[in-house]
Amino acid sequence: MKKKTFTIFGHTGFIGSHLKKRLHYHKLILPKRGELIFNKNLGDIIYCIGSDLWKKNPYQSFHANLGYVPEIISNNKLFLKSGGKFIIPIPNVKIIKK
Repeated sequence: MKKKTFTIFGHTGFIGSHLKKRLHYHKLILPKRGELIFNKNLGDIIYCIGSDLWKKNPYQSFHANLGYVPEIISNNKLFLKSGGKFIIPIPNVKIIKK
């Protein structure tokens, strides 16, 4: 198997930690919380940042689940030039009744 480079945002959470174990054979870039700007090729980006506190704080939950995506893409020009993939795993969707 050919080694690839993966950057896993949210690698300490439930989904990200499982992906990190699964992809251990590959080169992994594991950003710290809040680290969004890099000056190197990030390979394929896997975005696992998220929050399920929709009822308590809908804005923060939305921002955690999708809000950092444009910032990561626009601040990492090498990623844009490399042709890497941006992967967002979609877990089960919760339906919240009022």
